[in-house]
Amino acid sequence: MPFLKKATYYIQFNKEAEAQLNYNALWGRYYSYKNQKDKAEYFFEKSIQCGLTEKVDLLDSYLAEVYSDYAIHFEKFKEYDKALKYERLSSQYRDKVYNQKRSESVKSKEDVIKMKEYEWHINYIEKEKEEKELSLKKRI
Repeated sequence: MPFLKKATYYIQFNKEAEAQLNYNALWGRYYSYKNQKDKAEYFFEKSIQCGLTEKVDLLDSYLAEVYSDYAIHFEKFKEYDKALKYERLSSQYRDKVYNQKRSESVKSKEDVIKMKEYEWHINYIEKEKEEKELSLKKRI
């Protein structure tokens, strides 16, 4: 994996959580594919630690994928209890990400509705004002 080896310096130098999480997850997948169980688990754990220590919502979607890959890794080595554990964690993180996106969408729609209500009230008040002005002009 020459690309990953070249990326090592960049990843270690910049210390970006997202890059480190993905970098370690890639190594975990690679070693799992090569049947190097211990190395794979080391990198999966390192990836998960990175995602858990950095409190960035964006990382939750990446963590869901890492947990899923880790579950596949354990299934491959017939450690079904661990595979189930990590698949459940993956599912929890996917649900969390989905619910966050859904909440943001609902909030956005609520804001649009409020804006339309404000516009309606403003238009109503302006129309009322115009009618009063016309009424006053007629009296004069």
